[in-house]
Amino acid sequence: MSVISNLSENEAHDALNQMVCKGPQQHEEASLGLLYIILVEPTAALKAFRDLTYITRDGLSLIISRLIGIVTDKLSKLLDTVRIQVLWLSGELLKNSTPGVEGLCQALLRQISGGDNSVSNVWLAENVLGLLNSNRAWLERNPMLLATAVYTFLRLLEDHEAAPLKNLQQMEIEFCVALLREKFSDCIPIGRDLVRLLQNVTRIPEFSALWKDILYKPQSLSPQFTGISQLLYTRTSRKFLACRLHPEMENKILFLTSKVRFGQQKRYQDWFQKQYLSSPESQSLRADLIRYIVGVVHPCNEVLCSDIIPRWAIIGWLLTSCQTVVSTVNAKLALFFDWLFYQPDKDNIMNIEPAILLMHHSIRSHPTITCTLLDFLCRIIPNYSTLPDVQARQGVLKAFRHILSKKVVMSLSPLLDNPKMDRELRMLVRSTLAEFCDSGSKLEESSTSAFSKVESSSSASSSNDILGGSLGSRMMEADTSNTKDSELADSGVDEELEPPEEEAVFSDPDEDDDNDTDSVKPDSDGKEKDYQFKPIHKEGIDDQEERDSNEDVAELEEFESLGDEVKELILKFSQESNVEQRCSLMENILKYITSLDEFEEDITKSLAFCLNFCVVDDLLAPCILRDRVVEDCLDGPIYVLCRNICILPTHDVGRERYLTLLGALHNVDHKIGYRFLFFLKASVFDDERLTMYEDFVNASRGEKTLQVCLIEDLRVCQQYDIRAFRYIISSIYKKFPEHVVGNTDILHMLVGNMEPRQLNQLVSEIMLGELTIFGEDSKLDTLLESTLEWESFEQQCVWHLIQAEDVLLESFVNILPSLKQNQHAEALANLLILMKSVSPSMDFLTPMLSMECLEKRPGNPFSVSLLRYWAQECPRELAQLIGQLLCKQASATKKRK
Repeated sequence: MSVISNLSENEAHDALNQMVCKGPQQHEEASLGLLYIILVEPTAALKAFRDLTYITRDGLSLIISRLIGIVTDKLSKLLDTVRIQVLWLSGELLKNSTPGVEGLCQALLRQISGGDNSVSNVWLAENVLGLLNSNRAWLERNPMLLATAVYTFLRLLEDHEAAPLKNLQQMEIEFCVALLREKFSDCIPIGRDLVRLLQNVTRIPEFSALWKDILYKPQSLSPQFTGISQLLYTRTSRKFLACRLHPEMENKILFLTSKVRFGQQKRYQDWFQKQYLSSPESQSLRADLIRYIVGVVHPCNEVLCSDIIPRWAIIGWLLTSCQTVVSTVNAKLALFFDWLFYQPDKDNIMNIEPAILLMHHSIRSHPTITCTLLDFLCRIIPNYSTLPDVQARQGVLKAFRHILSKKVVMSLSPLLDNPKMDRELRMLVRSTLAEFCDSGSKLEESSTSAFSKVESSSSASSSNDILGGSLGSRMMEADTSNTKDSELADSGVDEELEPPEEEAVFSDPDEDDDNDTDSVKPDSDGKEKDYQFKPIHKEGIDDQEERDSNEDVAELEEFESLGDEVKELILKFSQESNVEQRCSLMENILKYITSLDEFEEDITKSLAFCLNFCVVDDLLAPCILRDRVVEDCLDGPIYVLCRNICILPTHDVGRERYLTLLGALHNVDHKIGYRFLFFLKASVFDDERLTMYEDFVNASRGEKTLQVCLIEDLRVCQQYDIRAFRYIISSIYKKFPEHVVGNTDILHMLVGNMEPRQLNQLVSEIMLGELTIFGEDSKLDTLLESTLEWESFEQQCVWHLIQAEDVLLESFVNILPSLKQNQHAEALANLLILMKSVSPSMDFLTPMLSMECLEKRPGNPFSVSLLRYWAQECPRELAQLIGQLLCKQASATKKRK
C-alpha cells in the first residue's frame, strides 16, 4: 500500500489510523489492501495482519466476509502460495477467536470434496483438519461447526483407505472418535445420517468400540443420549447433507433439477459424469449426491408441474452409473434410508417421493431396476430391525401409507403385483408388505401421479431416455447376506425427441458472482411443506398459471370488458418479447389509466387479470439474477408500475389508481406483494421507501393489518424466491420493528432458510446495534416454547441471535420447568451456557429447581451441572439463596401443621 510504504511501524500505524478515521470507504480500502498483502506477500503477512487488527473498526467482519467469498468461489483457482496464505490467515483468525470465523471454517469444510483424492484436495483436508485440531478448545465452543466437522471427516474416512493416505486417515480417526466420545451431545443433532456414516467405518477398531457403546452403553457417551433410536428417528438437517457437496457441484445439480428439460439431459449428465464421477474413488460420491437430491432438492410446484427433469430420473441415472457392489449398496441405502424410520408427523414426504416414483416409472421400460430396488428395500429391513428400539418395518409401512394418502401414486398394485417379479421376490414382498398386497386392485394405464412429468407419446421411449442413454452398467442387489448381480437391459431411444427452441446451458464455472451480495443459493424452500398430491391435468397448477401455451390474451372473458384503446395496448404487450418495449407499453397502459374519468372496480379487476396473464412468466423468474447487480434486475414491466407509485406525490390521483391496480394484481397473483417489497428495498440505498408498503396495504388489503400482510408476503417470498427473501428480511426488521420484532412466524421463516454466512451477517448487525430480532419488551417464554419443535439447526440459529442481542435471561428463564432432557437438547445446552455467565439469583434458582428429574438417576443433569458450577464460582451467594429457600420451605411446613 502506498500509504505505508517507506514508513516506520509507528508512522505506518498513524497513517493507517488517520486513513480509516475518514470514513467507511477508507476503512474498507485500507482493510482490503492489507488483505491483499497478506495473500500475495507471505514475508509481509504477519506485519500486515498486525496492522489489520490494529485498524479494524468492525471486528474484522469485512475481512471474514471477503475471505468466505474467496474460499467459496475462487479457492480451487488460486495459486498454491495464495491458497497457503488463505489457510494461514484462517489459522490466525481462529487463534484470536474472531467473531464470525466459524462461517469461514464452514466454507473451508465444504471445499473438501468427497470422492476426490487429488493432491490439492488431500492437502486441503490435512490443513483444515490441522487447523481444527490446533484450535480444539475454540471448536468445542461452537457446537454447529463441531457437528459439521465430525460429519465431514467421518464421510471422508472411507475415501482415504489407500496406503499413501493412511497418516491422514489416522488423524481423521483420532479427531472424529475424540469428538464423538467427548462431545457426543453436540453430534446428536446430525441425526440418522450419523449412523449411516458410522456403519461405513465400523470395521476400524476405534469405531467398532464406539459403535458398541452407542448400541449398549449410550449413557456413557452423553446423559442426553438415550440410544441409537434417538439418532435414527431424528431427520438429518439439510445443512449437513449440503455440506458434503462442493459449491460448484451443488450449482450443477441445482441447474439439472431446475433448468434442464425432460429428455434433454443426457449431454449434461455426460458432462457431469466426466467432470466429477469418472475416477475410481468417485464411486463413494453417488451416495452423497442421492442424499442431497432426496433431502435438500425439494422443487416448488412450478417445477413439479413443468417439463423439467424430475428427481427420480436423475437418481436413476446415478444408480446405473455405479461400478462396484459397495457403491451400489451405499447408493440404494442413501435412497431408502428415510423410509426405514419414517414418521409422517416429523418427516417430509418429499424425502420418499423419488424412490417410489423411480420404481413406478421403471416398471415397464426397466423392470430390473424396479425389482432390484424393491428387493433391496425388503432385505434391508431386518438389518435395522435388530437394533434396540428400532422398528424399521413399521417405518416402511408408514411410508407406503403416506404415499397412498397423498396420492404420489394412485395404487401400489402395479408395483407389488408386478408379473415380472420372480417367485422368490414375490414371496419376500408379500411377507414384508402383506398389508398392500391383498387388495389386488390394478392401476389403469392412464393413471398418473402429481409428480409425474409430461411424457412423450411413447412412455417406454421416454423412460429409456431419462436414465441417460446406455444402461450397460450393472445394478447390484444389496444385502449383507445375499448379494446378486443383475444385468440391466440396454436401453435404446425408440423415437427421437424434438430439441427445444432454446436449450438450457451450464453456467461457465469461471463466471464471477461478485454482484451477488448475499451469496444466496437457489435452494429449495427452507420451511418444510406437507404437499397434497393431485393429478396435474386437473388441479396441479394455479388457475392463473394453468393455460395452454397457444392460448391468447384475447380469448379471456375479462379482455372483452375492456375499452378498445387498452385492448390494443394489452395485445401488443402480450406479443412483445423485448424488455424495453414491454416497459414502454406498460407506461402507455398506466397513462391510459390516468386519462380515465373514473377507474371503476370492474375495469380494475379485468385489467389486472389480463396484465397478470401477460407477466406470469416474469413473476415466476427469480428477483435476483446471478449475472446482474440487484439494481439492474428492476427492468421488468411490473417494476414500471412500482416505480410510478414511488415517484408520484402522496395524494396524486394517478398514484391512488396505480396502488389500486397493484392491489388487484396481488389478488390475482400473491407474488406481487413481495415483488413490491423487493423493489422498494433494491431501488434505494436506504430503507425509507419501505414505508410505501404501508400505503399499498392500506389501499388494497382490506381489513388485514400490516403485520398480517407482511407475514403473508414474506411467506410467499420464502416459498418462491429464497434469495429475494434473504435480501429483504433484514430491512423488514429494521423498518417495521413494531410489527415483526419478536414475531414467531417471521423468526421461523428467517432461521428456516438461514445460511452460516447470513447468520454471521445478522449477528454482526445485531452487535452493531443496527438490528433487533427479539426486542427488550417482548416476553420470550412463549416464543421460545414454539421453537422447541423446530429443526436442530433452526434452534441453534435462534440461540445465536439471542446471545448476540444480549436478551435478558429473566425474560425467558421460566421455560426451564417445561424442558425435557431427551427432547430439548438444543435449548438446554444453550441455556446452560448462558446461565453459566451470570451470578445465581432467586429468579434463576426457582425455575431451575422446578425442572423434572429423570427416573433412572437422581437429580436433573442441567440443575446439577449449573449448581456445581455456581458452587465453585459463587459459593457465598448460592449458599445464601439455598438457605433462604430452605427457611421458606420450613416455615411453610410449620404453618401447614
